[in-house]
Amino acid sequence: RVESAGGAVRLAFRPEAVHREDVALGLVRTRFAQVAGTFEGVLPAPGGGALAVAGLPGVVEDHRAVW
Repeated sequence: RVESAGGAVRLAFRPEAVHREDVALGLVRTRFAQVAGTFEGVLPAPGGGALAVAGLPGVVEDHRAVW
């Protein structure tokens, strides 16, 4: 779920595919997961109001790195 503090953004994410990578090169390390899928919920509409979305493609990511 992705939600804004004021509630203008309220999205649920449905994962469909994932790409993971784990790299350790001495002092440099990185680990990430990129997940592709679709969003469903409500976004602020241009000019005010709310825009309902369903099946909106997108990517979320978890990335940890030491440089």
